[in-house]
Amino acid sequence: MPDTLATQCQQFVGTGRIVGVDIAVLGVVELRNGAGAVPVAGARLRALLLLLALDAGRVVPAGRLIDGVWGDDHPAAAGNALQALVSRLRRISPELVVEAAPNGYRLAVDPDRVDLHRFVRLAVSDPAAALALWRGDLDFPEVARSDQVRLEGLRLATRRRHLAGQIGRQDIVPELEGLVAAHPLDEPLAGLLMRALRERGNPGRALEVFEALRQRLADELGADPSAELAALHLEVLRAEPPPARGNLPAEVSSFVGREHDVREVCRLLGEHRLVTLIGPGGSGKTRLSVEVGGRVPGEVWRVELAPVTDPEPLPKGHPLWSFKNVVVTPHIAGRSDQDRARMIGTIKDNIRRFAEGMAFVNVVDKKKGY
Repeated sequence: MPDTLATQCQQFVGTGRIVGVDIAVLGVVELRNGAGAVPVAGARLRALLLLLALDAGRVVPAGRLIDGVWGDDHPAAAGNALQALVSRLRRISPELVVEAAPNGYRLAVDPDRVDLHRFVRLAVSDPAAALALWRGDLDFPEVARSDQVRLEGLRLATRRRHLAGQIGRQDIVPELEGLVAAHPLDEPLAGLLMRALRERGNPGRALEVFEALRQRLADELGADPSAELAALHLEVLRAEPPPARGNLPAEVSSFVGREHDVREVCRLLGEHRLVTLIGPGGSGKTRLSVEVGGRVPGEVWRVELAPVTDPEPLPKGHPLWSFKNVVVTPHIAGRSDQDRARMIGTIKDNIRRFAEGMAFVNVVDKKKGY
């Protein structure tokens, strides 16, 4: 059965459950039937639908529904007010069946048509699909706050499981850094970040992550890192240094806030052999080029062209001829416009002569391109 809110309407004959709607509560409460989205107007109506969906297929006591909808401000005739609100909910969509019971109400829908139940089912078997069901933060009524805490904890555990499977396959360091910042005492997350950094060839930062967590645990909880995390720390310390991937400078700080720029330059490198970063001095072009180089597979070399004074084609013996991937960072801002134009033209002419498969990031201190 597809795990989407737009699933075709179906009926389970003989089960007493009409499954003609999909209900989403992992974010803003939504209701969908075969015709599309159905508006659920009013905070009380959404709270009622949410509480019924949490226990889809089971009777929810009237007292819990009243507490969840009105909180401490119960109406004078709470039972009658709840009945009227249930009638309003039934009128929203003919496919939405809410059955009355002696002590409460029951949403007659298959639990798998509610996104939170699908999430719980998929959390272990398909973490990526489970996480895709979330559309935003939860805002459950007070009576359901324990359910919210449970679901948020399961979401975090599912994200850990999903990210663990991505180590070595894609760069997940930025996402893990954000999660560690949001959950600074979460040892499994810190361990994942350490592993991801080590995989990316940055064991020094992995050791910094361990030390920062060790200090926080001592200061806030008076505790030491777990045996598992301590073993990982020792493993990183004893590991052989990774083979050189060129001559890129080691990162001494995280590269925060420019992930979009990094992805865009990486995309452009996949389409063009020469990508030029142009901007005023001090805007971070060189750091961006180095960050991009760190994500390019294979050897990546940084070549400083600042000492080059004669913009002539590079001789056959120049080291550039033997490199597979290159990050070129010429600082030529001090030269005249004519010399800068000649230098850029020279770089392009040489690139045309290099072997297929080589790619270049060129950095120029100037506000306008050529």
